[in-house]
Amino acid sequence: MGNDASWQEAITSGRFAGQTIIVTGAASGIGQATALRIAKEGGKVIAADISKDRLEALAEENSGLDLVPVAGDISTEETVAAVLAAAGGRVDALANVAGIMDNFAPIHEVDDDLWERVFRINVTSLMRLTRAVVPLMLEAGTGSVVNVASEAGLRGSAAGAAYTASKHAVVGLTKNSAVMYGPKGLRFNAVAPGPTITNIVANWGSQLAAERLGPLMQATIPTPATAAQLAASITFLLSDDGTNINGAILHPTAGGRLYRVLAPRCRTSASTIGSCPLTSLVRASDSSNQRASSISGKSFMTPDPLGHSMGKVLLMICSGWKSLASAVKAVMSFPEGCRKTPNSS
Repeated sequence: MGNDASWQEAITSGRFAGQTIIVTGAASGIGQATALRIAKEGGKVIAADISKDRLEALAEENSGLDLVPVAGDISTEETVAAVLAAAGGRVDALANVAGIMDNFAPIHEVDDDLWERVFRINVTSLMRLTRAVVPLMLEAGTGSVVNVASEAGLRGSAAGAAYTASKHAVVGLTKNSAVMYGPKGLRFNAVAPGPTITNIVANWGSQLAAERLGPLMQATIPTPATAAQLAASITFLLSDDGTNINGAILHPTAGGRLYRVLAPRCRTSASTIGSCPLTSLVRASDSSNQRASSISGKSFMTPDPLGHSMGKVLLMICSGWKSLASAVKAVMSFPEGCRKTPNSS
């Protein structure tokens, strides 16, 4: 788990043979690890990043791999056009990895420059490049997009207001695109990593945030994952191995944090999905929630209960449910899952 020395990257020879794949943020961190993994598995990688020097070094150090560097600000239409030109009219998959952190500022301390910069890199660049790539995928009738969100896209205690909002936006774009393009043969998924060893700098720029978030992070922070471990998750979703997964938000952690989806207190007579949504994603820990002990850390993917042929990654700790099997049953049949639990009113 986490940065575990026992884990070794296992290359699947030829998994991306004949494919052209765009990776942003490719000069370092998760983006670089993803680009290298794809190239080692036979793919042609259009490696985009704002750092020309690091991209050139990456290509030189891996001259035996099919890496095509494109340097520039991916949030601009000019760089998007350059990336598409380098792809040569074919894009089989896209990994939107590029991103920046904020300074943990809560909303009343956020200035316009910080907000606009975080959203420009984390959201606008992702939207613009995806917008340019989708027509090629639609023409081909197939394609896979993986967006890198964050645990800050799932909860409110992992970053400042700007970064948290931007990563929630990434999750929303992923889910909407999965619904829109799934029937056309395109898959959209995201990973929402916890602490990962990268070159992204996070500085405490807010005393309030340090006082409020600092103790929460110190109490529950898991061992950071390596960039290569995140690349393993990303490339799985990008590849044909993830063929039946669409609309999933994969939250890979080392087990240091536990999340649960709580059903609201539904009346026994609940008979429609609309009257019993699964609405709250909250953070919990084994030490603070004894009812979580029987299925601690269990994760699973299930088809969307509304029938959109989407996958969702749900970490379920359900109040009053005694087993993972009953939690799955409840997700697959919302009204049945809304039956009164021991603490229902």
